[in-house]
Amino acid sequence: MLCAGDESGRTQQGHANAYDQDNARSWLEWEVTPDQQALLDFTRAVVAVVQHHPVLRRRHFWHGQRLPGSVHKDLAWFRPDGLEMLAEDWQAPESRCVGLLLAGEAIEPRPAHSAGRHDETVLLLLNAQLQAVSFVLPALQEPGSWEVLVWTDDPALATSYPLADSQGLGLPAQALALLRYQPSMSAAVTSGTGEGALADGEGGTRS
Repeated sequence: MLCAGDESGRTQQGHANAYDQDNARSWLEWEVTPDQQALLDFTRAVVAVVQHHPVLRRRHFWHGQRLPGSVHKDLAWFRPDGLEMLAEDWQAPESRCVGLLLAGEAIEPRPAHSAGRHDETVLLLLNAQLQAVSFVLPALQEPGSWEVLVWTDDPALATSYPLADSQGLGLPAQALALLRYQPSMSAAVTSGTGEGALADGEGGTRS
C-alpha cells in the first residue's frame, strides 16, 4: 500500500499523521530530484510487474501443498543452497536469506472456461544479511531458465539474460530480487554466465 508521495520518497519527516499541518511536511513536491525520479521509475516498474503477473495478486491464502493434478506446491520456501526449507531451518538464527517460490498454476480458483490459464512461476529472493549471499536457483522439473524482473540493489541490473536453474546468483546484502521462470520452449540458456550476467557459478557475487 502506497501513501501519496511514497513513490518518490516523500517521508513527512517521520510523522504518520501530518493531515493537520499545512506546511512542507505534508505538501507534495512536484519538482523531483534525480534520485526521486529514479525511485519513481522503479516504483512504476514494480507496479507493472505486479499487474502483469496474477500470481502476485492472489486474494486467497496459500497452503504450501501440492496443487491438484500437479507436481508443484502452490508455495514453497527455499534456502540459499537451492533446497526446500525444513522445519528446523526456520529456527536457525543465521537463516536470514530465503527464497519464496510461487507456482504459476496457483493464480486463483478459476472458472471452468479458463481452467487452462496459468501464470509464470516466480521466485522472490530476500537477503536480510549484512553480506552478499550466493543463492542457488531452484531446479524445477520442466527444463527452462530464470529471468530477473526486479533487482533492488541496482534496478538497472534487471535483465532478460537467461540464468540456468541450479546456478548461483550473487544476491547483494539487504537486497530483494524477483525472477520468473520460462520453460525451455520459450527461452534457451546459453552456455556460461556471459558478459553482464548476474550469476556466479562459483558462489561469488557480482561486482
